[in-house]
Amino acid sequence: MRRRLRARLDRVVDALSPGSIRRAFDAAQRKLGITRSGQIAVVGFVLLWVMARVVAGTAMYLFAYGLLLLVGLAYLIAPHRLRMTGTRDGLFPRAQEGDRLDVEVKLTANRRVGAFILEERVPERLGAPVRVPIVKLPAGQTVTHRYGLRCARRGVYQVGPLVAVAGDPLGLARRETVVEAPFELLVRSGRRCRSPGRRASSSTACGSTSRATTCAASSGGPRPGRARSWCGRRSRASPTTSR
Repeated sequence: MRRRLRARLDRVVDALSPGSIRRAFDAAQRKLGITRSGQIAVVGFVLLWVMARVVAGTAMYLFAYGLLLLVGLAYLIAPHRLRMTGTRDGLFPRAQEGDRLDVEVKLTANRRVGAFILEERVPERLGAPVRVPIVKLPAGQTVTHRYGLRCARRGVYQVGPLVAVAGDPLGLARRETVVEAPFELLVRSGRRCRSPGRRASSSTACGSTSRATTCAASSGGPRPGRARSWCGRRSRASPTTSR
């Protein structure tokens, strides 16, 4: 019972930590497609509308609906999908603690694209998120960016997705285009373990050596074999010849 309570308490503490709140806020922001400035504008619309409702002021109503209209226009102006393709090289399914991975990202535009941000979401234990602003990318051209990952602790991590982020000129809305899917990385411990086959062979060799040592000790030393039998025959034959 206590373990369950502690586990639930740990989950609540982890959910209320600043990092978890920030990640949840960023996830909601990406899902809605509205930046922080756009969210502030929406909150301002709500406050002005409530004040206009209480005070009964026509000017406040106009200002509130103007803010809402501005956010809606920014959401419609923001590009929905950028036509481009991308590749990610340098990642492997498995790595060991202490390894450094050099990742190369290539992005090719199928049509001319304006200003956008190339973003690679990286776990905190592997490194900092990658954000590269690109002013423009003509059709058919390729842009390349390299970054490094440090496998400091073992575990299962998800690198990516690789996205291209574009927004409206006012910065109230943003849209993301997934260029490359997430990649799952398994970081193993750096300790090397012997294989079961080697352990079995070493134990068999040790067992045979111990058996040989035990047999030699019990017999009082190595057995002469044929040399001893030949000496016995010679000693037996000597008395007959003397006769």
